[in-house]
Amino acid sequence: MEEEEIVGFLTISMTRITGYQKNSTKESMIVTFCMTVSSLWCNSGIINLLTEYKVVKNTEAFQNAMLPGLIAISIAFFIIGGVGTFQNQGPLSLMAFALSLANFHLTGFFENRKLGASATACNFMIVSAISLYLVAIRFFPLPAQKNAPLVKKSITFKRLNKNRQVNNPLIVTGIIANIISSGVYFGRLVGITNILFVGHVPWLWTSGLYQLIVFFTSFWAQDVLYASFFSFTAILNFSEGYCLLIGPQPSNESILPFPFMIVFAFIFLVLACMMFLRNVFDGIYTLLFAICCAMVSYNVSGITHNAVHTVIFAASILNTCEKLYISNTDVKISYGQWVTEKIFFRFRFIKLRQRNGNHFAHLSCFKNHKADITGHAFNTLAAFCIITENHAGIILLIVTGCMVHISGLLSVSNGKTLESFAFIFHGIMWVVWALIRYKAFGSDIRNFNMAMPVICFLMVNSLVTISVLVLNKAWFFISLTLQILLIVFLLNTLNILSVKYIIAFSILFGVVCFYCFLTALFNAIVEKPQLPWGEPFIKRNTLQHTSPKEYPQPANKVTSIMKIAEIINEGGLCVIPTETTNVIAASCYFPDSVKQISQLNLKNMDNEISLCISDLVQMQAVKYLFNGMIWYLIEALSPNPIGLILPKQGCWLDCLGLQNDLSYLGTCHTVTLYVSDRQVTNQVIDMVGPLAIRFLGKECQELCGQSCARLLTQVDGILLDAPFKEDSGITVVDCTQIDKGLIDVKIVGSVSKIQVMDIFNAITAGQANGMDTENSVYM
Repeated sequence: MEEEEIVGFLTISMTRITGYQKNSTKESMIVTFCMTVSSLWCNSGIINLLTEYKVVKNTEAFQNAMLPGLIAISIAFFIIGGVGTFQNQGPLSLMAFALSLANFHLTGFFENRKLGASATACNFMIVSAISLYLVAIRFFPLPAQKNAPLVKKSITFKRLNKNRQVNNPLIVTGIIANIISSGVYFGRLVGITNILFVGHVPWLWTSGLYQLIVFFTSFWAQDVLYASFFSFTAILNFSEGYCLLIGPQPSNESILPFPFMIVFAFIFLVLACMMFLRNVFDGIYTLLFAICCAMVSYNVSGITHNAVHTVIFAASILNTCEKLYISNTDVKISYGQWVTEKIFFRFRFIKLRQRNGNHFAHLSCFKNHKADITGHAFNTLAAFCIITENHAGIILLIVTGCMVHISGLLSVSNGKTLESFAFIFHGIMWVVWALIRYKAFGSDIRNFNMAMPVICFLMVNSLVTISVLVLNKAWFFISLTLQILLIVFLLNTLNILSVKYIIAFSILFGVVCFYCFLTALFNAIVEKPQLPWGEPFIKRNTLQHTSPKEYPQPANKVTSIMKIAEIINEGGLCVIPTETTNVIAASCYFPDSVKQISQLNLKNMDNEISLCISDLVQMQAVKYLFNGMIWYLIEALSPNPIGLILPKQGCWLDCLGLQNDLSYLGTCHTVTLYVSDRQVTNQVIDMVGPLAIRFLGKECQELCGQSCARLLTQVDGILLDAPFKEDSGITVVDCTQIDKGLIDVKIVGSVSKIQVMDIFNAITAGQANGMDTENSVYM
């Protein structure tokens, strides 16, 4: 049955082709459907392989292994089919319903060999027929109807649905993985399966694997809470799968280390509190996993543990329905905001942080500036893994070490060199530590060869401890306590100190890491007040480090661009170059920064604040809100530098997450949207999202020492690039009257007025003849 497993993994790859980077509801549903189909084939193939190699020994064991997962995944397909029906996605809903019925009939076939075989085959034939039909119309599209009546288009704007969360479509996949994993324990509670054994491990471990995929994509979408949540649930599924792999213990005690699961419960509890501030329902849903961890610590397969998973099973079904349907329609739901509003009214000093860049999941820079949250969390878990000496603690130490290592790799892309190096070092250290513990497990072997890796780690951590003196006090205490812990472990390896000292300093290190996790998560969600990291012991200025505030940064260095992007990401103001002149830029997701730009008073400075993007892909989320002629005009003029004066009416700015900047952008009725073609400008925008810009005067085209000094008194950084070309310029087109067939070229740049009018006339003529102008007109 290797074919089923291969098809399952291929289906994961196909989700990228089927539109993971699209921003419409349809593609999100397709991604969810493909990932669920992939889970079905992966699990079926693995269980069949286990049966072939006699791990699952007989027909009854095979039935017990398959039934809980099949029922859970059938419910998931049924939900997808129901939501697809309500959203008028006929082929998708039919395939989902057919797969759901096929799996339900397959469960009946296990009970009675004369029942369900024909129905299962018919449903699979329906899925195959629909799939062939979709392939056929993809490669052989139906001929377009000629002389189609022209539909008059105008600038009309649809009402924004604030519940829509299309930037991270794999969230539903992660919740469906929870349905499958908790469905195993649900099946044991209601009697679907007689025993929990190794045959159920594939359902748990593949669910954990899929949630790791959602963990990566959530960081891509800058959804910190869900990224942390699914990384934790993935480790929980791996842990529970390991328990089933080992089997019940004779003493009926928990296989997993008791301190590990208790600390895991506290981590879920902290995450639930942060979820509660955003969404009351998600906070309650996360709280169930905290209860589950507490129950697992006492009993691996008892009735209480199964009952908690049954509640999670039901809650996951409801959560899947909500995420697939309510979040993609115009149905309003409060998510319990009235509770949080009362809390914020009572505690007025609490202010939530706005989600930066949440509506732009297509930025070329893989932004993971909050990956240190998971790094600190898994460091905490690793510290409590080494308290108990058993095989489960060793395995969990390896897993958490790998997760710390991954968090370090994710932090690299944000330019956090020191923090990322520390996390990568910690991850490698935990894995090697686990291997040393495994070699010495159950014996009193202590020699110098086993101490050599610890000595190497001591030397590296000494360098890290000295380096973090310029970072903050929290990181210094992490490195210092780890240094003490390594010294104690070295002395224990040489039979000088007992293991009690390792336990004591492991707890101390875990407490420090837990505080860092709490601080990083709290500061990522709450804008004020902020939990303190502590001032660095050594200021960077004493080491003669140059900061962007002191000296302009040359644009020919990648580190300079990353410094400017980091300043803008933190709400600062920076001077960056464009095609014609320099501009003062701020992130659109910091209204206070945009307001600060509007209050600047410099000589010959443009009074209007405009919106600047780097690629049309960033506007895909609001494409359906625009007149088609505007969109065709933008596509035809791209990638040349252009500016479009667009009406402010409607909610297309709200849909981009810029509702708090409306009073500052543009004029009362219009806003100018610039599509940049300068490489340096686009690199900055790709790192921080859309920018609010205000053009400086012509005298600031070439920044000299005096002008730089004057600007640095009002901005936080300056990015210097090569001199501006004389033939370069931005063509500005007024599109406010395009529904009447009129446009006006306000400023002529690198694209002449004749070229703009020729393109517009070609688009108008094409639509008048009923032609598809989307790919017919280009520069």
